[in-house]
Order: sequence, then C-alpha cells, then structure tokens
Amino acid sequence: MAQSPVRSETVQDLVKDLEKEWKNNPQSVVAAHRLALAYWRADRLEDAVALFEEALNMDPNSYELRVSLGTLFFQKGDMEKGIEQNRLALKIYPRS
Repeated sequence: MAQSPVRSETVQDLVKDLEKEWKNNPQSVVAAHRLALAYWRADRLEDAVALFEEALNMDPNSYELRVSLGTLFFQKGDMEKGIEQNRLALKIYPRS
C-alpha cells in the first residue's frame, strides 16, 4: 500500500502540505479532493466548495466528490444544493 506523503500535525500544516501536493499535481482529482476536505476541516468552507467544483469540472462523474460537496452544502445550510449534489451522485451510483 502506498504511503501518504502528508505528515502534518495541525490542520494548518495539513492544508499547507496538501496545497503543495495540489500545486505539483494540478490535474489530479484526488489531490483536489484531499485539499478540499482539508479546507473543510480548517473551516475554509468557501475554499472547499470552490475546489470541489473545480475537481468536478475535471471529473463530473465522481460519486465521491458529489457526496462530499453535497454534505458540505448541508452543513452550510444550503439544502437545495445539497439535495442536488446527492441526486447527481445517485445518478452516478444508483445502488448507494
């Protein structure tokens, strides 16, 4: 199994490490998703939404990205957008 290059001790360090990973791999949906999750954890919700959306532009059929973004919208209180993302996720993976 591959080892994670991230060895962060704080959320701020995690964000910095993942920003470097994203900068080095700007076409990586995985790097974008990981950084968006770190932004979310750091309570940088608008940054997280923007990066989830950027990742979805690269891979609009990503079930995981849609579920993550939908959950974030629910947390933000935007039920309509959360429901929409979950509907799109169900279209991608109906058995979920």
